[in-house]
Amino acid sequence: MANANDFFGALGHSLKSAANKLGKKTDEFVTVQKIRSRQNNLEEQIDLDYRKIGTLIFQKYADGEELPEKLEDICRGIEKRTREIRECREKIAQVKGAKICPECGELIPQEANYCMNCGASSEKKAEEETGTEEE
Repeated sequence: MANANDFFGALGHSLKSAANKLGKKTDEFVTVQKIRSRQNNLEEQIDLDYRKIGTLIFQKYADGEELPEKLEDICRGIEKRTREIRECREKIAQVKGAKICPECGELIPQEANYCMNCGASSEKKAEEETGTEEE
């Protein structure tokens, strides 16, 4: 009987030790995940700040302010890619038989008078371009 008690006592001790190790590893894992989550959040905030800086610099460029040559080159690249994106969106609208909302840029059916996304009049852009706004 002593051997059985020794065996079960050793087994109980081993299980308790393994459970303690597992608990410590779990606590470590949770702590590391919390730290990583905070790190990721901080990195995302930095990325947002970089975007804000870029937006501010581009707005100065768009307003005609003089910028260092390297920044102006980047801004010209943004303008060029923005035009190309607009052309791509217009081609997609054409292929789909749709049009682009002048306010939010969503694709809407050609026959729609109002955008289903933002509610803006889809006729606004056409009237402004032709100068035929009804009085």
